[in-house]
Amino acid sequence: SFPLEALKAQAICARTYALKRLGRDGDWDVVDTTNDQVFRGVSASNANCARAISETSGLVIARDGALINGYYSASNGGQTELPSHVWGSDSEDGAYAVQDDPWDAGNPDSLTRSGVLPKDGSGLYRWMTRLLREAVFADPRWASEGFLTDEEGFQVTRIRSVLLKTPKFPSPSRLLTEMEMELDASGVRSAGGELEAAGTFTITLKLFPDVLNALGIQVTGNGNEIVSVTEEEQAFRVTAGRYGHGVGLSQRGAQWMASDGKKTFDQIISFYFPGAQIMHYTGVASPLPAVPEYLTVTPEETEPDTPSSSGRALLPVTEENLPEGAYIASVEGISDDSSLNLRAQPSPISSVVTRLYKHQHLIVIDELDVPGWAHVRTDEIEGYVMSSYIEKVGSESD
Repeated sequence: SFPLEALKAQAICARTYALKRLGRDGDWDVVDTTNDQVFRGVSASNANCARAISETSGLVIARDGALINGYYSASNGGQTELPSHVWGSDSEDGAYAVQDDPWDAGNPDSLTRSGVLPKDGSGLYRWMTRLLREAVFADPRWASEGFLTDEEGFQVTRIRSVLLKTPKFPSPSRLLTEMEMELDASGVRSAGGELEAAGTFTITLKLFPDVLNALGIQVTGNGNEIVSVTEEEQAFRVTAGRYGHGVGLSQRGAQWMASDGKKTFDQIISFYFPGAQIMHYTGVASPLPAVPEYLTVTPEETEPDTPSSSGRALLPVTEENLPEGAYIASVEGISDDSSLNLRAQPSPISSVVTRLYKHQHLIVIDELDVPGWAHVRTDEIEGYVMSSYIEKVGSESD
């Protein structure tokens, strides 16, 4: 569904990446997962993709006559990244650059997540309050003035300022790692005492993973999100973006360059690979290895007990006698050939318990303080899913 010029740029990147990996050890050069390039087969609906491949036939990206890796990711969060910042090796840095990407930032479909810090301190997420409390308690003034380090005897009464600082890499990188906050806090001086003003404190918190986890705004959980703070009338809004490593072509950026900016595929490639050029590939393909006979046998298909739209089996869910406050939801916000991760904790960096498929019914157990996540279970398993991918289909039990 992307504009043709964006698909052409994508085709050149994918072709370059695959050709760069020809001849590696093993019986294959690339795998069909995110370890290399995701591939789910060819559909008749991919006519524009086929056209993009055909109209860029033989075109690759090279630097000094040699193929580069042609990296790409979904969204760079508004700034491109260097290979050395992600994988350590700087052998290809010359083909790339750290630069602001207004096309990715301007695309409304680029994935971002936001959380708010109310200026009056009210309604802070529980995990965020815990971070602030621990930081304030570490200030020697708190104990020296007789205030108790008691969870109940602490309150943020005003957030004066929020500042992001400490870049991970040299300028112009905007991959910042810390948040500095100036806030007013109150506490109690004796057990059962009344809250009283304790003073103004300047604290520093780690963005990764502390603040992003506390606000529930992780995008990938890789600790490489581009984070920004915007001051509003009643709150400070913290926004994180970047879906993937951010090196090379941004698919959302290319989409916006081709649609809103009317850029051609070569202009897109030039922007994302400023130190490289488009050229015709002149390599000679090697003969494919012989395929073992056992790989040519089609396995027998078994009918799933409860099929999803993709034919995959769904987990059983008993929908009667729900706990108080619980309700039934269904996994709907994914494509037929995709899956939704059920995680051990409400975080995208938590371990995956299992994968859920479209139309899977779930019992939503309770509402979480962590925004964007739901605590769910089936008859067999329990965990957390991103709430944007499920839809309520039952009513709350009485």
